[in-house]
Amino acid sequence: MNHDFYDLDFERGIAAFSFIDRKAEVRLNLGLVTKPPKAIQALCEKYHNVMIGIESAGIDQERMDQICNSMKLECTNNSVDVLIAKGNRPFASSWYVVGDIPRLLVMAENGTMKAPFTEMVHEQIWRAHQVLSDTNKQR
Repeated sequence: MNHDFYDLDFERGIAAFSFIDRKAEVRLNLGLVTKPPKAIQALCEKYHNVMIGIESAGIDQERMDQICNSMKLECTNNSVDVLIAKGNRPFASSWYVVGDIPRLLVMAENGTMKAPFTEMVHEQIWRAHQVLSDTNKQR
């Protein structure tokens, strides 16, 4: 298995929350991951199966790839318990984030890491993450 690419999808194929960061030119989709690969199943369960999908809403794909790879490196260097991976479907351009999303957001807010989205959407991500975590805990 190539650990840089995973076949990830949202529960029922639909994100629970979706919004566009016009300044960063990305669409963010948040939802619960369904049927994660065994290699990352424990990580997904530990963090309540919440996943962020990031796709272009105008940003150049090469630039988005650079930012996501940089975010991945910063998380690795700071021992953040996340998986940041590009989708492996044909012609896929989406990136996925599962794991300790709250810590990732704190790093982005503190300027420790450059995220592919701006501070304007942090509050929306926090709220969506909390709703999804609470929903998954009740199952």
